[in-house]
Amino acid sequence: MDFKNNPFRSRLFVIVSSAVFWGILAHGMALFNKFSYHDDTSAFNGVGVTYDIGRWALALMGDSYRKLTGGYLYSIPLINGMTTIVCIGLILFLVYRMMDFTDPFIGILVTGIFVTFPSVTSVFGYMFTAPYYYFGLLLGVWGISIYDRRKSILSMAACIALLCFSTGVYQANLPCCVSVMVLLLIRDVSQSECRFSDFLKKAVTALLLALASLLLYLGLNRFFLKQQGISLIADHRGLDTMGMTDLSGYLSRMAKAYKEFFFPTAGSAENMFPFTSRYLHMAIIAVCLILAVMFLVKVYRENILKGLELSILLALYPLAAYLIFVIVNINGIHSLMTFGEVFTFLLAVWLYEKVKISHRLIRILKKSMIVLISLLLFMNIRFSNLCYLKADVLQSQVISYYTTLAARIRSVKQYTDETPVVYINASKKHEVSLAGADPWFKSIELLPYNFSTLINNYEWKNNMAFWTGFNPIVASSEPFLKSPIVAVMPSYPDNGSIKYIDGCIVVKFS
Repeated sequence: MDFKNNPFRSRLFVIVSSAVFWGILAHGMALFNKFSYHDDTSAFNGVGVTYDIGRWALALMGDSYRKLTGGYLYSIPLINGMTTIVCIGLILFLVYRMMDFTDPFIGILVTGIFVTFPSVTSVFGYMFTAPYYYFGLLLGVWGISIYDRRKSILSMAACIALLCFSTGVYQANLPCCVSVMVLLLIRDVSQSECRFSDFLKKAVTALLLALASLLLYLGLNRFFLKQQGISLIADHRGLDTMGMTDLSGYLSRMAKAYKEFFFPTAGSAENMFPFTSRYLHMAIIAVCLILAVMFLVKVYRENILKGLELSILLALYPLAAYLIFVIVNINGIHSLMTFGEVFTFLLAVWLYEKVKISHRLIRILKKSMIVLISLLLFMNIRFSNLCYLKADVLQSQVISYYTTLAARIRSVKQYTDETPVVYINASKKHEVSLAGADPWFKSIELLPYNFSTLINNYEWKNNMAFWTGFNPIVASSEPFLKSPIVAVMPSYPDNGSIKYIDGCIVVKFS
C-alpha cells in the first residue's frame, strides 16, 4: 500500500484509524476510567482558566460547545479523549498530504509517536480541556494547509485568522504551527531549483504569516481583556510574558532549546523522553543527522545555493519544534506546552523518504530508524499506562482517606448536617501510615501524575465532595488558631484530633 496511490479517503482512514488504535493502547485506562483530581475537579463543568491567561479563543469554544450541548460541559473521558486522538490524526493527515509522504509504514509508526507522546498523556490528566487544545491546533494546521494549496490573499487571511485562533486556544500551539511552516519550506526548497530571491520570499512570507497571526492574537487578547474588565494573571507559567526578555535572554533560551533537542534533561518537568526513551530519542536524532549530512552532501554537489538554503532550514527546524523554550521562561515550561517537540519526527519521516541514495549505510540507517521509532513507541505506550496506573493508585488512596475522614467527622456526637467544620492546617496533612505512591511510582514526574499523595492537593475539599459526597459547611479557621484547646489537640488521625468546639467541629491536621 502506498499513500501516493491511494485516494483521499483511504489515506484519511489509514492515518485516523491508526491514531485511534495507538490511542487505545496507550490511553485506554484514561478513556475508560475517570481520573479526576487536581484541576479536573474544579474545572469538571468548564474548560479551565481562559481570558485571565490569554486564552480567549478557548473561552469562545467553550461557550459555543455549551450552547450546542444545551448549556452543560462535562469532563467526559471517552468523548473528550477520543476527540483529542482523532484531532491528532487529522493534523497528521493534513501534514502528510502537504508533504506528500508516501510510505504508510513509517507514517503509521510516527502517528503512534504523536498520539502516545507524553505531552498527550499529560493533557489527559486535564481531560476537561484536552479536546479544545488539539482542535485548536488542528485549526492552525488547517490554516497553513489552506494557504499552502491556494497561495492567494484570501487564503493568507484565512491562514492568519486560524493561526491566531489556534494561539488563542492555547499559546503553546504556536511552536507546532511554526514547525509545520518550516517543514513546508524544506519541502519547497528540496523540490525546486529555488533561487535565493524565491527562497527569501517564501521564508519572509512564512515569517510574516506567523507574526501577523501573533499580532492579531495580541490585539484580540487586549480587546477581550478590556471587554471582560480583567487583566492577565501575573506569571502564569510565563505565558503572560511570552517572548519578553532581552537579547542575551533570547540567546540563552535558544541555546537551551538546542540542548533539549539533542540531550533532553532527565528528571525535569519539561522532559518528554523519560527513562531509557531519552537514549532512543538521542539515537534517532543521531540517525537523522547522518541522513541529513549525506543528503546535503549530494545536494551541494548539484547546487551549492540550494544546499545552503536547506542547511539553514534544517538547522532552524529544532528551534521551531522547541520554540516554547524561546518564547517562555524555562521555569514556566511544563509537559502540556511541549507537544511541539514531537514535530521533530515529521522531519525524520521526510529524511527517511527523501534520502534515496543507493548505499548500504543508508539502508542500515533507515532500518535502524524504523527499529528505534518502534522501540520509542513501545516505551511511550508503557509510560502512559504507568502514569494512569499511578493515577488510579493515587485516586484510590485519597478516596479511602476522604471516606475515613468523613466518617470520623460524622461520628462526633454533636454532628449535624448544619454543623460547620473547621480545618486547621489543612494544607499540612500528614499521616505516617499513609503509604502514598512513591514506594512504587517515585520516578514518574509528568504532570499531573507527579504527586506522591493527593491529601494536600489544593482542590482536596472539592475532590472529597466529588468522590465521597461529603461536602460540609466549612468555617474559617482563624478564630481557632490561638485557642488553647486546639493548641493541645493531637494531629489527625490521632484520637482527639477532631473535637466539637464553640459550635463547630474542629479537625486539626498538624
